Amino acid sequence: MNKIKYSIYFTSCFLISTGASAQVAPVEVKGPLAILVQLKAERNREEGLARANNTSMLQALRNDRDKVREVMINDFTDHFKYCPVYYFIDTNYDKIKANMLAGVLLDKDGSPLQQLPALKDKYLIITYGKPELPQINGNEYHGISVGKGLIINDAHFKQLAYFYKMEYDEKKLKKRSSPKYYFKSRIFDMEYFPGAELLNKRMASNPVHIPDSKLQLNK
Repeated sequence: MNKIKYSIYFTSCFLISTGASAQVAPVEVKGPLAILVQLKAERNREEGLARANNTSMLQALRNDRDKVREVMINDFTDHFKYCPVYYFIDTNYDKIKANMLAGVLLDKDGSPLQQLPALKDKYLIITYGKPELPQINGNEYHGISVGKGLIINDAHFKQLAYFYKMEYDEKKLKKRSSPKYYFKSRIFDMEYFPGAELLNKRMASNPVHIPDSKLQLNK
């Protein structure tokens, strides 16, 4: 697979806006014991298509949803080695946030874990989507159009860092990504672009400080 080169800026993040100024403070995560990767169920779309009795679109949705899950799991299985990786379906959001992990965590094959690891709250939660960007005077501070990417959260879903791609870079990323790790639906707003290798690299180089971050494709 051709490696995608990124530049990443790990900067920590609590924005305290006074006029146009902001203060930045470090966020520390002391050696996470695992990461929990969220897989989407697409329940709202699924239920909407089921109510409309649109069986062909419902099947297409399920196929694309399963493909997104597959490539995301492939990416983390092959490229993330820093600590153990477990998965969960987003319909279990409330349980994960409440640290109720029993019967919720899955292995890479989608099977419930037979033995629950002793994680307490020493883990990071990885989601895929658009990050919450800091704002100054009600506007996103960099004024650019941000695409989706990996979002790194603490055990309570508080965003700590994010890797995003620029929307105008999507075609370049698509050409340079292996179909084993990349998928974008032609029908639905569903996709996954690989980021596990970069996350592993950043955590391995600095496992203590995981600041609020910004990632862009190198030109």
